[in-house]
Amino acid sequence: MITKEYRNKIRKLFYYYKKLLEIPHYWSVRVIINEKITEYANVVYDYQDKRFTISINPKLNQDLPTLKDSILHELIHVLFTPATARLELLLSKLECGEKVNVKRSKKNMLMYEEAIVAQLAKVIIKQEESK
Repeated sequence: MITKEYRNKIRKLFYYYKKLLEIPHYWSVRVIINEKITEYANVVYDYQDKRFTISINPKLNQDLPTLKDSILHELIHVLFTPATARLELLLSKLECGEKVNVKRSKKNMLMYEEAIVAQLAKVIIKQEESK
């Protein structure tokens, strides 16, 4: 049975890490408990609509360090989604034999990587300042 305390723990960790990573407020990110998944946690997303659902497996996330890791791990996936979505699109074009502009694709990938690195750097610097 999933207790109210466990749900509250998930919610507090989720909002703490979401704020820490500065995930945009206009993205719809939610966390649910899902006993049917086989992994610790996962995220399903529709990047076009900026909707993300993180599922947590309560059986595998019993202790606090594991739960923290699972929530943070999935939120980092959410943070990387703009780059992931572009990569998936590029790969699907390649699989279909569609012509792609390699130069532009490289430039876009570097741009997304730079944005992610900049955001992570801000997060780490904020953590140092708060100590």
